[in-house]
Amino acid sequence: MKRTLALILALALTFALFAGCTAKTETPAATPSPAAATAAATPADSGGSDTPAAEQSFTDSAGRSVTLPGQITKISPSGALAQMFLIAIAPDLLVSVASEYKGDNAKYVPANLAGLPVVGQFYGSDDLNYETIANIAPDVVIDVGEPKKTIVEDMDSITEKLAIPAVHVTADLRGTAEAFRTLGKLLGRESKGEELAAYCDNALSLVDAVMAQVGDNKARAIWALGDGGTNVMAKTSFHAEAFDLVADNVAIADEVSSKGSGNETDLEQIALWNPDVIIFAPDSAYSAAGTDPVWAELTAVKNGAYYEVPQGPYNWMGSPPSINRYIGMLWLTKLLYPQYASYDLQALTIEYYNLFYGYTLSADEYKALTANSVNSGLSADLTVAAAASLTDVMPKLAEAYNSLRPDVKFTWNFGSSGTLQTQIEEGAPADLFLSAGKKQVTALKDGGLLTDATIRNLLVNKVVLIVPAKSTADITSFEDVATDKVKIVAIGDEGVPVGQYTRDVYTTLGTLDAVLAKASLGKDVREVLTWVESGEADAGIVYATDAAIEPGVRVIAEAPEGSHTPIVYPGAVIKASTNQDAAADFLNFLAQPAARAIFAEFGFAAAE
Repeated sequence: MKRTLALILALALTFALFAGCTAKTETPAATPSPAAATAAATPADSGGSDTPAAEQSFTDSAGRSVTLPGQITKISPSGALAQMFLIAIAPDLLVSVASEYKGDNAKYVPANLAGLPVVGQFYGSDDLNYETIANIAPDVVIDVGEPKKTIVEDMDSITEKLAIPAVHVTADLRGTAEAFRTLGKLLGRESKGEELAAYCDNALSLVDAVMAQVGDNKARAIWALGDGGTNVMAKTSFHAEAFDLVADNVAIADEVSSKGSGNETDLEQIALWNPDVIIFAPDSAYSAAGTDPVWAELTAVKNGAYYEVPQGPYNWMGSPPSINRYIGMLWLTKLLYPQYASYDLQALTIEYYNLFYGYTLSADEYKALTANSVNSGLSADLTVAAAASLTDVMPKLAEAYNSLRPDVKFTWNFGSSGTLQTQIEEGAPADLFLSAGKKQVTALKDGGLLTDATIRNLLVNKVVLIVPAKSTADITSFEDVATDKVKIVAIGDEGVPVGQYTRDVYTTLGTLDAVLAKASLGKDVREVLTWVESGEADAGIVYATDAAIEPGVRVIAEAPEGSHTPIVYPGAVIKASTNQDAAADFLNFLAQPAARAIFAEFGFAAAE
């Protein structure tokens, strides 16, 4: 009789397990928000005493009313995402883990997790070990994260199979703080829950403040995954929620995958998207991108605008999309928009590891974590020889760069590009040359004085005719300069790029001799600007960017179309520099979206 009863029970358990392995739809359900979970567990009978009640009633985010022990002491997470929340708020209450921590990742999490049974997860790998959990007999199975369409049935199914209550707490990107508050009240960890919630609220506030300044000028980016980097986290994916907030995710898919592995694609499609920035998942194609001939042809790789997501114990952007996304958002926002993100990323990272993992992260460990993502360990004293027209914009660019690489210092040498060329030829100290014309860079290249592989076009500009702001002269065009309307015109000397462009214009117009006869020749564009602003010259010819920053002058006209060669600002690392890596890194930064946004504030456009 006992053998027969045992056989019946075994068959019943097998049938229950089989019934629980049905496919789960990944589409989010129209279920209550995290705030819909009961704000505080309601004791079934408090008896007017401080002693915990024998039972409590809890309404979870799926709207299910569940009876739980009055004081919860043992918890099993439903999967890795829930596990991350529970490690943060109540690691001592965990009696199982969805997956174990191996290698370097193990050091970040509380030591008590190492010996716990590994029971898999209900979603994702769909390998939850009901038998092991039943033997452990936790007080509750807690699921945290995105509510699936079948969330009510799923939680009921776990409860029925185990005879142990299962509850769901919704936690999307903007609901994570509230999820921690709900868990804090449920588990009697309200103070800790509020502390974790406050960090999440602050992180979102910092990111939102930056993105309000960025507006519609988000960096065009993709998040590449997989061994070859040809899987992407497509726009609107739940896994890409944080990424989409911070970047203009150009990876558009007809059918967005709900899996953590993203959508499969190929390098041809990635090239068509042509992102300005590529974010590689850990253990993807980051290390090969710089040398692979196909990856190396992509704009982002050419510009050095590709990075690897920090990893430990989880990658910061997802896998799974849980609390790690908060430090991931702070990192990515700082990386893409350093000119707006003034917060201390290192300090916030150390605080995050302490709060969410109970781990004290050292400065050296921070540098190791971010080694391929912010180059925080780069150190150098750079001397930059830059065209005079870059005088105002370069310090702001350096400030943005230093928010990522604080150990790089700058010494500036602003002047005429021709004068700077001569100084470099004569051995003046310089690590990087930023010219207002190609001629000077070509001459230095031909002389073997540049690191040829670093030469790149950064910016374009325009030539404009200006007069003093208060001028009443009847000057309306470049042609007027050659007439009696102008007695003195300020232009650049022949060796100054703006002077060369001016000569091109008047050669095209056929009046160069007439203009030179009344010209005062400035040593650089700033001297020309000063003469016009002071009224020493009736008119002058400068770059549009210089005119834009000087309220004492007024722009009359742009140079006629096709009257001069295109104004291109190239840059290159000096071959004699002892800071080759740092100089090349800063030059790469100048071609990235964050720098382009700053250049645009000063009227410069990016070179194609």
